[in-house]
Amino acid sequence: MQEGNIMLARLHFVMSVANLFTPFLTEFQSESPLIHLLFEELAQVLKLLLQRFVKLDALKDKSAAQLLSVELDNRPVDDCEFGAQTMGILRQIRSLDWRYCIRI
Repeated sequence: MQEGNIMLARLHFVMSVANLFTPFLTEFQSESPLIHLLFEELAQVLKLLLQRFVKLDALKDKSAAQLLSVELDNRPVDDCEFGAQTMGILRQIRSLDWRYCIRI
């Protein structure tokens, strides 16, 4: 818990992703059979998740099956574009003295 902003950022990420799954889980907890809707609903959840990490141009006009073939590549943090608030948090994280942080 002494990781400070990193732990807070992780919790915010989990909360925001959990909000994407809430409508899906609520709908599929009913007693009626909904297997015929499963593919379309899971494709929608996947598209919402991808929209958080991939530019919209890469997802434009993609069918549900084509979402699985979207090219993803790992980039160093310095090569990524972030908003001002995220950049501020990244600067704070870089300035921390990690020798004294307890890892869980």
